[in-house]
Amino acid sequence: MERSSDRFQGRGSVLVCACGVDFLSDFDVKKTFYVFNLTRQSFVSLGVSPAHTHMSRLRGLLGRMRLRSDEGLWIVPCQGIHTIGLLFPIDVIYLDENQRVIHVIEHLGPFRISSIRIRSNSVLQLPTRTVYSSNTQIGDQLMICTPEEMENYWKTQRAEAAAVGGQPKGGAAMESARQHEYQVSDQTVAQRTDG
Repeated sequence: MERSSDRFQGRGSVLVCACGVDFLSDFDVKKTFYVFNLTRQSFVSLGVSPAHTHMSRLRGLLGRMRLRSDEGLWIVPCQGIHTIGLLFPIDVIYLDENQRVIHVIEHLGPFRISSIRIRSNSVLQLPTRTVYSSNTQIGDQLMICTPEEMENYWKTQRAEAAAVGGQPKGGAAMESARQHEYQVSDQTVAQRTDG
C-alpha cells in the first residue's frame, strides 16, 4: 500500500500536478515548487520547498528569521502544525489529497498550535498576507508543481484557448512567474560574479 509520504499527491494529473516523484529515490530536496490557485487563476507562491522526511517536517521553519514573499514550506503528510520557536507569523493552508483547500489560517502568530484537520493530507506554511493577496479560499483547487510542469500547463492552456479562439485563463499570472524567474536568475548570476 502506497503512503502519501512516499509520493506526491495525484497520479500525473495536470490539475494536481504532483508528477508522481518517489520521495525515497528520485526526489531532489533542494527543488522548489510553484503553487498556483486554479480556481482564482493566481499564484500563491513561486518558491515552496517540500518537507517530506521526518527530520525536515520536525525542523520546519525553525531557525529562520523570516520568510521572503516568494518562499514557503509544503509539509507532506501533515494534519496540523505549531509555531513554537518561530519568530514571525505565517499563513497556513491545509490541503486534502487532491490539493483542494480545506482550511485556511491567516496570520498565525508565534508560539501557537493550530487545529488538527483529520482530512488534511498536507499543509502549506507561507508568509503573512499570502492568503489575502492570492484570494485563496476554502474549496479552491491548487496546483503544486515544478516550473517546467507549470510551463507545460500554460502551453496546454494556450493551445486550448487557440482552438476555441479565445485568450488563455491566467495569462497575466504566467507572465508574473516568468518575470520572477528572470529576476531570480539575474540575482544568481550577480551573486556568482560578485563572489
